Amino acid sequence: MLGTMSNDIDRESLQEMFDEIRANTSWNLEGELLWGYVFTDPSEEKLIAAGEALEKQGYVVVGVFEGEEEDEHDHDHEHGEGCDHDHDHAHPHAHGDDDTPIFVLQVEEVKHHTIDSLMERNRVMSAFAKKHDLESYDGIEVGEVQSAVN
Repeated sequence: MLGTMSNDIDRESLQEMFDEIRANTSWNLEGELLWGYVFTDPSEEKLIAAGEALEKQGYVVVGVFEGEEEDEHDHDHEHGEGCDHDHDHAHPHAHGDDDTPIFVLQVEEVKHHTIDSLMERNRVMSAFAKKHDLESYDGIEVGEVQSAVN
């Protein structure tokens, strides 16, 4: 995935991300892309419950993974039906106690987003994280949707 952004997203940052995608990929920003949303918390159980709530809202749960603090992490995982693509993950996960593991929840949706709709989605995801008492809504990732090979 390209265009990983933290939850500290403003209109200018989204414009830069869209400009980067236009400049560095052949992706159609006027069509559907694969959007990933990332949450963190030291409680794996809270993230599993949050994933179930998001799944009921139509998101595809990629999974809950143990993260690495202040480091890049790559993990292989299955995606929803019809999704066959590569991901690059780079999320800093800062938390107070070095001995406490941090877990990462990733959910996805295939959707056409504009800067305005993505700003609203991030507002909703940030509110969701607060409502479910998660440590953070860690931001978004975007990738191209590719057809499944039969």
